[in-house]
Amino acid sequence: MLLLGAACTSTHRSDTAAQHEIAVDRAYIPDPADTPFEGELRFAARWDDDAGSRALLISGSEPYPAAHGNTRLYVKLYDLRKQPALVFETQENVMGMGCDRNIDLPQKRIHIQDLDAGGLAEAMFCFSLNNRCDAVPVDARLLMLSKGKPFWIREYAQQYLGPPQHVVDQRAKEEGKQPYLLSDPDKAMTNAHKGIREFAFREWESWVMEEE
Repeated sequence: MLLLGAACTSTHRSDTAAQHEIAVDRAYIPDPADTPFEGELRFAARWDDDAGSRALLISGSEPYPAAHGNTRLYVKLYDLRKQPALVFETQENVMGMGCDRNIDLPQKRIHIQDLDAGGLAEAMFCFSLNNRCDAVPVDARLLMLSKGKPFWIREYAQQYLGPPQHVVDQRAKEEGKQPYLLSDPDKAMTNAHKGIREFAFREWESWVMEEE
């Protein structure tokens, strides 16, 4: 059963960037009538910045009794200034192969703070999509939301279980193939403000090498 994460039990906290402080309520309980979400709520937070009030909701689909079928993760960002309005949404899923079928959302990797000193909070989190049924690197994502726009890094977490990038590149060269990337930022992330980009890559590189 997917439950609201432990990080949501505090009554209030402030995530602080060096240049600008954002008050973040991680005990926020959304009203499904105003800010709908699918499945079980896994994380919710509300904050106020120069644009007004916003809320980030991350939820998951109901678990299957066996390890077949899909597990889904839903992400929604709401503008709460007047009538709640959906600013951004996305969905990820992992197809079970008979054993593992898990979407891991580490609470300590969820950050809400002003990274570019622009007066607006960026919301960033990491998650992995595991259906490998083995001790190998798993598909992974880092999503940063800034001004309602997505910035992504994709590829693999638990990289300590596999070869480093230079070994991957060498094997691909010997086999005449294109190497797969262990970290693949999209164009938006590559071109992001330096403060946003550097924070995201520090978090990604720390997370994907973490032993669970």
